[in-house]
Parts: sequence; structure tokens; C-alpha cells
Amino acid sequence: MSFTPYHLFKNEYKLNNLVKLYIDNDDISTDAKNGHARYHPAIMHKLKSSHYYIEMLEQELDTIDAIKFAEAPLEVMFQVNMFMDGFFYASGSVLDILAREIIIYFGQSLPTRVYFETAREILTRLHPGDPFLSRLTEPSWRNEFKNYRNALTHELIVITKLTGEVDIFGDSPKFKLSIPLPDDPRAEPDNRTYVRNENVLEYIKLHFKRILILVNVIYGDLKTRIENNGSIPI
Repeated sequence: MSFTPYHLFKNEYKLNNLVKLYIDNDDISTDAKNGHARYHPAIMHKLKSSHYYIEMLEQELDTIDAIKFAEAPLEVMFQVNMFMDGFFYASGSVLDILAREIIIYFGQSLPTRVYFETAREILTRLHPGDPFLSRLTEPSWRNEFKNYRNALTHELIVITKLTGEVDIFGDSPKFKLSIPLPDDPRAEPDNRTYVRNENVLEYIKLHFKRILILVNVIYGDLKTRIENNGSIPI
């Protein structure tokens, strides 16, 4: 599936078709077959959902004008938070599910709790020094992303820090809604600062692209490893 304009995501299609071929040829273990059926569609569902929430938030922001913002700011805030919640909930699970898919392709049993870093821990014991391990390094951006996602589990990130202004440049005036993310969502609302991420829509677009790139690269590596191995588990 393509997630344009964010990413073409071609390796997912190639990997999924390859695994299906191994299933048809009975070159895959039962555990790996069942694991693929559980986790691969789950990742695609989460990614499609994330894509949906981005598009819905963008559409919502496009419909807000100065009159709507002045008359119903709480409704505007509700819509923004609703689509933000959806995006962070869906996308925040992708890498942890991916870890499960990786582990079952390598023929390992899943621990009770599996996070993205779990795949690296298990494969480090199994294949120390393997170049694939570099793909499983925690991305530098993920800690901030997880902080937002975890905060959203129990409270709102966007509360009252919404400002609107009219851009008078161009052929016609255009209303622009500014929605920043707090630098520390765990801080008390009155003490929050808003410096690093001034535009929530741009933030989630960027991080969706980062997730897609990482998953697509890992899927490409998995496809190559499976082909070279000739069967699953790798």
C-alpha cells in the first residue's frame, strides 16, 4: 500500500507476498505462519488508521475560519484533540507490533511483554554483531513521541493554547489556526512552554513519515534475509 505523500512503502508489499509464497510452499513454521497472520495485518491497520487521522485533522483545520473559532472554540479544541488522540494511539503501537513480527520470523518465542527494543535484546543474544541489529536501535525521536502518546492516555495535550490569526497576504485573507505541542506534556498546564513543536499537524506528518521509513527499511532487510535463508524461521 502507498501512503503518499508520506511514503510509497513498497517493501511491505514485497515482504508480504514473499511470506505468502513460503506459506503456499510450506516453507514456514506454524508459529511463524500464525505470527505473520496476527501481526502483519495489525501493523497495516495501525498505519492506515494513522494516515486517516492525519487526513481528518488536516481537513478539520481547513474548515475552521475566524467565525467558527470565535463562536465555538471548545468544539474546535474537541475535534483537534480527537484526531490527535487517534493518531498517537494508532501510530504509537506500530513499532512494538513490528518487534513481534521480527521475533517470530527469527523463530523465537515471544516474551510476555514485547516492545520495539525487545527485538534487539533477543536478536543480540541470538546473533551478536549482526548488521540487522543497527536497524533496531531506538530512534532518537521516539522518546519525545512516546511521551506525547503516553500523556494522551490520561489527559489532553492541547488544552487552551490555541490561537488564530488572519493572514492578509495573497489574493484573499486566510484564517490560520496555531496549535503547538507542549515541550513537556507532563508539566502542569499553567507551567507548560511551547517552543519546540509549534505546529501539531506538521509534527504528526513528520513522525508518520519517520515511522513509515523505518518500517519499510526493516521490511526490506527481512525480505532479503528470508530469500537468502530459503525458509522461515530465518
